Amino acid sequence: MKIKINETAVLGDWYNDRELFETKAIKIAVANAVPEIKRMADYITRRTNNEGGVAEFLEMVLIARKGINVFK
Repeated sequence: MKIKINETAVLGDWYNDRELFETKAIKIAVANAVPEIKRMADYITRRTNNEGGVAEFLEMVLIARKGINVFK
């Protein structure tokens, strides 16, 4: 697909996601992520993985595509 890694996003919550969080992708941790993953994250959702944290991020992406800055 020829997508650059810095144009992608990774989402995680647990130690097994550490390798993903070591890339140049945008790093998203859900609210109930372990502290190590939260420290590595560029953004932390307000919702947990059980409360729709991934959906929260995807909604932010859709809003941002409309030109509204949601990462203030």
